[in-house]
Amino acid sequence: MNFRPTQARIDLRRLSENYRALECRAERGAWVVPMVKANAYGHGSIFVSRALRQCGAKALGVALIEEGLQLREDGDLKAVLIFSHFLDSASAEAAVSQNFEVVVGSIPQLEVLANASRRLGPKIKVHIELDIGMNRVGFEVAESASVAEWLARHPEVEVRSILTHLPEAESREASLPQLQLFALAYKPLEKLQVPVHIFNSAGIANLSAGDLSGVTLLHSVGLRPGLALYGVQPETDTGRKALDVNSVLELRSQIVRLRHLRAGERVSYGGTWRAERDSIIGVVPCGYADGYRRELSNGGSIALRGMRAKVVGTVCMDYFMTDLTDTVSKTGEVNCGEEVILIGDLLPANEVAKRCGTIAYEILTAISSRVPRIYINGGGAE
Repeated sequence: MNFRPTQARIDLRRLSENYRALECRAERGAWVVPMVKANAYGHGSIFVSRALRQCGAKALGVALIEEGLQLREDGDLKAVLIFSHFLDSASAEAAVSQNFEVVVGSIPQLEVLANASRRLGPKIKVHIELDIGMNRVGFEVAESASVAEWLARHPEVEVRSILTHLPEAESREASLPQLQLFALAYKPLEKLQVPVHIFNSAGIANLSAGDLSGVTLLHSVGLRPGLALYGVQPETDTGRKALDVNSVLELRSQIVRLRHLRAGERVSYGGTWRAERDSIIGVVPCGYADGYRRELSNGGSIALRGMRAKVVGTVCMDYFMTDLTDTVSKTGEVNCGEEVILIGDLLPANEVAKRCGTIAYEILTAISSRVPRIYINGGGAE
């Protein structure tokens, strides 16, 4: 049972519409792997994954073995890709026994997976990741020939695809030479005759398969949408709206107390905001323990009755305050219990992120577990 007025409402119909819009950007027959890691970017992995499967998603991407196990426990037996780089036998055995598909970026990881496969019986399905400038995980370009030789000696390892991760997908200019590195690394592996998947949300907006020149692919270039799947526009070189997607999550709360301040009175810890006029202050029961960032102190905004109102004073653990003086003067008296929007169509996650000096990924994934997720247009509550 949910008692809090602070809630994250997840629109599963919009999620489905976003998925279909992104899927339409893929070439016929291409891999499309929607990412549901980090609790589906804060949206709730179980309900989101169910909705994506209903849309026809054949594979889902997670970061951790534990995230994959959550999907298996929910009864999802279809393809789940694990993107974490691990070297321990326990993780490898879990991957084999649960029929996970593992994104692999080193020979030691291949070896631990092959050993687990020989012990347990089933082949392990892997996706070979090539590093083209991220310098995080993935095989270096110069390693691809030795990887091909290793794979030829290990039939217990089934290669499902070859992929890479674009480190600067927001910039088309920066990405083009990186795609050429992928083409170079791909050549020793092309005999595997498996699909490739490359483009994240920004890559879908800025690039196309035609940019991968100098290499002949037997399959279409696949997509791995993450942020755009949840309705957040990726950054582009031009700054324009690039994808036909809409916000899936709306973080909302209520006004639970009204304070009438005289000019000169201060608000919240440290008294960092002082009323320059007689003011009406609304108290909202959401704070940094819910993921509503302290950087929004004296600078963030909320939406009430379709209008903006400023966050004033320091954001607390459980509350923040907002100046409703102008709202009242323009629209009439505000009452306790009225709904306010903290993130949503009127306050996009990208805008909130810029105010905090961060990115929308962090804003969405930071919405804490004590904020109930309410699913509309299908689903229930989490």
